[in-house]
Amino acid sequence: MSRHPLLTAALLAAALPASAAEFCVSSVLSLQNALTTAGGNDEADVIRVVQGTYTLTGPLTFSGTDGLQLSLLGGYAAGCSTRTLDPNNTIIDGADVSGRSVSLRRSNVTVEGFFFRDLNGGTEPAISLGCSPKFADPILTFPLLAFATPTLTVQFRHNRVQSSSGSSALLLETSGDPVVSENVFTGNTASFATVQLQNEPGRVCVFTLLPPLCMGDVSVSNDGVATFAGNSFINNGTTTPAIRAALVTPGTTVRVTRSLFQGNGTGALVAAKLFHTQNLLGPGQDLSVTAQGSLLSGSGGNVNGTQTLDASFRPTAMGPAVDAVPPAGTPSRDAYGGPRRVGPRVDIGALESSFNSLSTTIVVNTTNDSGPGSLRQALIDANADADTDRIVFTALPATCPQTITLATPLPDITQNVVIEGYTTTLSAAPNTSPTGFNATLCLRLRGTGATPTVSHALRVNTGANVSLEVSGVAFENYATAAIVLADGTGHVIQGNQFGGAMPAPLTALLPSARGISMSGTAGGALIGGTAPEDRNAFAGATASALNIGGAGDNDVINNLIGTNRAGDAAIANDEGVRITSPNNVVRDNRIAGNTNDGVFLFGGTATGNVLRDNVIGLSSARGMPLGNGGAGVRLATAAANNSIVANTIGNNGASGVRIEPLAGNGNFVRDNTLFANMGIELDLGGPGQTPNDPGDIDVGGNHLQNFFTPTSATKQLIRGDPSLEVRGSLDGPAGPYRVHVYDGYTCPGGQPDNTRLLDVGVLQKTDAGLESFSLRVEGVPAGTSGNVTMTTTNSGNSTSEFSPCVAWTQVVVDAGVLDGGAMGGGAAGGGAAGGGVAGGGAAGGGAAGGGAAGGGLAAGGSATAGGSATAGGSATAGGSATAGGSATAGGSATAGGSATAGGSATAGGSATAGGGAGGGTQMPGGGCGCTTTSPAALWPFALLIALVARRRFAR
Repeated sequence: MSRHPLLTAALLAAALPASAAEFCVSSVLSLQNALTTAGGNDEADVIRVVQGTYTLTGPLTFSGTDGLQLSLLGGYAAGCSTRTLDPNNTIIDGADVSGRSVSLRRSNVTVEGFFFRDLNGGTEPAISLGCSPKFADPILTFPLLAFATPTLTVQFRHNRVQSSSGSSALLLETSGDPVVSENVFTGNTASFATVQLQNEPGRVCVFTLLPPLCMGDVSVSNDGVATFAGNSFINNGTTTPAIRAALVTPGTTVRVTRSLFQGNGTGALVAAKLFHTQNLLGPGQDLSVTAQGSLLSGSGGNVNGTQTLDASFRPTAMGPAVDAVPPAGTPSRDAYGGPRRVGPRVDIGALESSFNSLSTTIVVNTTNDSGPGSLRQALIDANADADTDRIVFTALPATCPQTITLATPLPDITQNVVIEGYTTTLSAAPNTSPTGFNATLCLRLRGTGATPTVSHALRVNTGANVSLEVSGVAFENYATAAIVLADGTGHVIQGNQFGGAMPAPLTALLPSARGISMSGTAGGALIGGTAPEDRNAFAGATASALNIGGAGDNDVINNLIGTNRAGDAAIANDEGVRITSPNNVVRDNRIAGNTNDGVFLFGGTATGNVLRDNVIGLSSARGMPLGNGGAGVRLATAAANNSIVANTIGNNGASGVRIEPLAGNGNFVRDNTLFANMGIELDLGGPGQTPNDPGDIDVGGNHLQNFFTPTSATKQLIRGDPSLEVRGSLDGPAGPYRVHVYDGYTCPGGQPDNTRLLDVGVLQKTDAGLESFSLRVEGVPAGTSGNVTMTTTNSGNSTSEFSPCVAWTQVVVDAGVLDGGAMGGGAAGGGAAGGGVAGGGAAGGGAAGGGAAGGGLAAGGSATAGGSATAGGSATAGGSATAGGSATAGGSATAGGSATAGGSATAGGSATAGGGAGGGTQMPGGGCGCTTTSPAALWPFALLIALVARRRFAR
């Protein structure tokens, strides 16, 4: 794709929740008005749409603010006080009239709960999400320039897209990690693909200053993952693939799981890494890669066959899709809002059948520790049955709580079993709070004794490759852990409480050593989940609330760890989460108030873990301090190749992120908001700032990666548009380095104590040793502090500490530099608006024609005041050039370099309808619906920067 949007920067969310605007709409007009208002208010926005049919009279459009969030949510009752998650109740109807499409651009976008019917994009997508019309993530280096795409995320969930047409039914254009899950796509007639992905995480185009030629695209981040899970692609035509990922970086991974393909063209055509498993492939369906792609090891395990579906595309009672997938990692609701799991396993596709193949339901009718009707006897009976059994508590007395006191651990689980504690009484109910835990838990499992003497309540022991599912249980008073998992996969632990306070008149739960402990060959567990009802609460553990060892590949999602039920006061565990296993995902948890570290990664098997979007050290009460006693996140003893991304970490008793001297390398720390922690915010090696060393040859955690050392920072106002130029140097081996530039809101002693991301990009280091650079960030937001700091990450993903802060000075650049020179006749004239490189762009109407500053850079083209030049064409005031590419003031180039509809063309790339390209061909419908600029067209802008900076610094 090689899009390069206009230069700006985005401010990451502050420690306190970002301001948000909320809308409740019930007509097409009010919906479009809400989108228009949201696009200009510079806030995170939630638009709730009342149930009904919305027949469009034109395109439904939104263009927001880069980096902020738009949530478009269907299914609300009048007044938006309650919601039913069923897309069939909220219909966006295009009446199959060309141009009636949906386009939501620039912001991070979540779309959930809609039936999109008969949309018609013409040559454009029916639904397009993502994209950014700005040059984002820029770092300018001399003599090289590098521009990266922004990080925007898209989530498209619980929707139905039917009978729509265009280049694609759904276009995802994002450099984040898009998620498409629990959707039905049926009867669509797209010319390119039913779902089209153009995903460029960390992609840059590196080009030389002179001549202005793009030298090629370089991937600077290989951790982008596009997830397609639990979707149904049904009868979308046999000529186009269901999923096509055509313009993605080679490092992007496309994961296709739990999805049903019937009656489409090729299942997936991917020009990147493809991983697929647990899909149902009907006749003629496959999941394939192009010559540019690769199939990841472990792919497979798909099912071939035809699933009979009813009129709503739900599986009938039996078939190859029914009860085919372990429940771990699946959401709680299917595409139409029904239970995601009815039987012991999950159905393939977007919808769950009503068929339940659980062989036996065992009823517990007594709280006795043993004997007929007890939980102990129920587990003995379940172990004797080779199929999955369900244990319920419907025959217990109706009073709450019902406590089962165990003198010894319950029998080890040797067959798949589901324990449903919410069946205790009618008053038992799962959590509904969006941030806390208000569940009513009427079933308690208590270890006997004033202090814990019973090792555990439930255990899957070594040698038992089975799954355990537990919900609606309060656990207390165990010496090892309430739940011990030493084997098996597909475990699901949701909606439980481990220790902590209970609502009156119930008494508090006694503490256990741990809530959950995993070891041995256990893996693939889901602890928590995306819905409020999935959340667990962990409090009061005398060791780790969660000890995540074993085989790894677990998901720990959306739990409360270390707080009371409201999330606003501490009930401390000794440690929040301890991880000693690989490839776990810990996201969207609140980890606060613990005695020691919030998250601790330890040992050489703690690798490949992702910590993302967690709140560590803050309460749920508008982000008030509730710190952990140790570090927010600590890595030690060979823990390597982990990602700590987009977390909010504050108020902790040590550093926000602490990478110990003996930790491993490749730990990528980026885009986090770090503030008010007791140590330095990001600490490598010994406590405190580790000085840079010549050549960066020292060893330690993250290779003790040197940081870019800023020497000066200048805030420039060009026609009132603020930008930031930072000068400094980096010492170390040659190669590419990612530099994340942060606003250091407070910098006591020169060290940042409150960091918010401004921008990210690439330094291309050409030589070993010390090398000087000039960095530039465009569109610096209002309200920034006047201090700048940065981290540096090498090609092996080892991130440095923050650099010392440097204060800004402010200057105003004469706007006349822009009028007659580089910006008038170059970038704006021959580039973005017009398009060609040769003749019509930089060479014709830019430097060689109109000069960089109204005159004199031209070869053979002396310029008089106003910018006239001989060679390359006379230029008038404002930079218009005739020969080789006429440009009006600040305007488009014609002869020699025009671009077709919607897109600029650069050397090596053509543009077709709807999109710009550079270094490659833009696919149909791939345009942003916004201005794009070719890299070559920016070289006069680079000259402007060169005029300001004068020259590259001496080494």
